[in-house]
Amino acid sequence: MKYHRETCRLLDIAPGISSENVAEIQRREAAIGISIPESLKEWYGIENSVQILQQYSNCDVLVPLERIGEPVEHWYGASHRDFVQQGLLWISRESQGVANWAVELDGTQDPPVLVEVDSAPNEIWELHARTFSDFVLSRVWDFTPAIAGVAANDVSLGDAVVVALQLRYKQAVETFGWPGNRQLRFENELGRILIWQGPDGADLHLRAGNAESLGHLVRDVLAVTGVKIDFYPVTQVGESVLCELQKRTQ
Repeated sequence: MKYHRETCRLLDIAPGISSENVAEIQRREAAIGISIPESLKEWYGIENSVQILQQYSNCDVLVPLERIGEPVEHWYGASHRDFVQQGLLWISRESQGVANWAVELDGTQDPPVLVEVDSAPNEIWELHARTFSDFVLSRVWDFTPAIAGVAANDVSLGDAVVVALQLRYKQAVETFGWPGNRQLRFENELGRILIWQGPDGADLHLRAGNAESLGHLVRDVLAVTGVKIDFYPVTQVGESVLCELQKRTQ
């Protein structure tokens, strides 16, 4: 793996190359008349690659490999859309149709991924991931199941707080566009912090492997940010952690 080694590490898999997928990639290249970038070839050549992206998403709709680059009929009620002619490869639609993601065919071998939000059929595409490999990695990072988790909405996080987190944690892949306008990821031995940063505040998602680690992570984030954060549980373990923290502050 040249482009997706870190993603495979997170998945804890030794990627098996599917000869059927490789042959399908070659058929798609012949059908749409372009050379598919190497990063996409590497990922889609992996067995169950589309299913993995489906699993690590919010029930989003993934374009099947055999339809990559194919013109889309009746795009949001409009006439058919040939994205390849626009220099794009459409790869995914959000589960409710709110957003779409497409690879920008910019001539590089690990091209950027763009997102449009609520603008179809007159799409306004914005940068989402600097590279396709970042896009895949961010999906797996975000949707890896966690035993213990809490979240918070509309938190005021200034630039100084982001810098403090960067100094205290390892920063993982950064993405842009939606949700919010910037997605920051931090991790250490305790767990992971996902931030959806927007113009009016940020949503925080904290995840850990057990209650003790999540408790330490929550207390650390509260100390670093220095602001009141009303966390709510997203797992049963998260609920017990917040109850315990509340008892300590009474």
